[in-house]
Amino acid sequence: MQTSDDTQPRNPLQGQDINQLKQKPTTMIYPPPEENEASGPGCIVWGIVGMFSVLLAGVLVIGATVVGFNSGVTIARSNATATQVSQIQVQCDRMQVDVENGNAGLLQRRIEELEKQTPAPDCLTVIIPTATQLYLDTLPTATFTPTETPTPTITPTLEATSTETVIEATAETVATTDTGSSSLFDFDLDGLLAEAQGQMAESNYQDAIDTLDAIIAIDENFQRSTVESLYFNALTSEATRLFRTGQLAEGIVITGRAEAYGDIQGLNYERFIAQLYLDAQRLKITNPAESVRLFSRIAYEQGLTNYLNGQVMTELQEAYANYGDALTELGNACAARDQYTLALQLQTVGSNINRAEVTTKQTSATQACTGAVPAGQLTPAETVNADGTVSTAQPLPTSPPQPTIVPVGQSG
Repeated sequence: MQTSDDTQPRNPLQGQDINQLKQKPTTMIYPPPEENEASGPGCIVWGIVGMFSVLLAGVLVIGATVVGFNSGVTIARSNATATQVSQIQVQCDRMQVDVENGNAGLLQRRIEELEKQTPAPDCLTVIIPTATQLYLDTLPTATFTPTETPTPTITPTLEATSTETVIEATAETVATTDTGSSSLFDFDLDGLLAEAQGQMAESNYQDAIDTLDAIIAIDENFQRSTVESLYFNALTSEATRLFRTGQLAEGIVITGRAEAYGDIQGLNYERFIAQLYLDAQRLKITNPAESVRLFSRIAYEQGLTNYLNGQVMTELQEAYANYGDALTELGNACAARDQYTLALQLQTVGSNINRAEVTTKQTSATQACTGAVPAGQLTPAETVNADGTVSTAQPLPTSPPQPTIVPVGQSG
């Protein structure tokens, strides 16, 4: 028999009848499960996490949208800039075509539109000088209208003038006034003035006149005293050159323009002689009697037998012959004979008449002369009327005096 020891564990089945144990069902009692202290987070925590996830997703969506928008704007701006540059280049190319075609109106509109661009296209700095020249080329030129020049009562005296006018064009320091007026182009007036001064120094007087005309048309107050002084010198110098080269009508026009800017002095007399010459030349066929009178006045009364290198005497000789033909047609053979004789007496260089033909006419007129007008009694100042009578204008010397006046149009 085993000694009982309280310290040893006891089997709960100890002392039980085994048969009883088999008859009674045995119920096992398990201890309740212990509570798991390391369980997962609660609902509140999961709710906070879910809200944060939603907010984060929203931020990411918005951020992606903003980035995509900015990228689209950048691309759109880049495309717009490229399109604008392309359009500007097209306009620049077309401006050159406008210049070649002389289309100033369309060129003006293109330049005005391109000037609105910021910054201004580079092609403007290239095209504006060309556009300026195109504008200068469109300026109107003066047209000569013959006017009747009154006969002076006193013969003026004039000392010989220099054949060349030397002009030193220096820039005068004058404060310019900005009128604020808009023009077709953005002209460089200082550059145009310097160009005109250079043209004067090179004796390109007509080019200087054109340039100064442009300056005055653009801004009449721009360095006014300097421009007007240079303009007067250019006009008088060009008029002198024209009279020298026999371009009398043009010289008269330029002299008239110069007169508005100063005292033209000797050019006034030069203009008077040139007008006599042109009138005599114009009447050589339609009114040869008046033509003879005017040419004789230049050669004998004014003593300018060498005017235009002697061309005045050649014209007078032809006028004599024409007057003889007119008198022959009127049946006044004796007066015609004297006009033919005067024509043959002149020995001119480069004569325009057929001397053999005029000699034949003189012989025929002499044979037909009836004595109504004694042969050889006409002087260059006398004319014969249709009825055969003689009209005396002003007696002219039979031999020309030594000229005391040498106008610019006559070379010595």
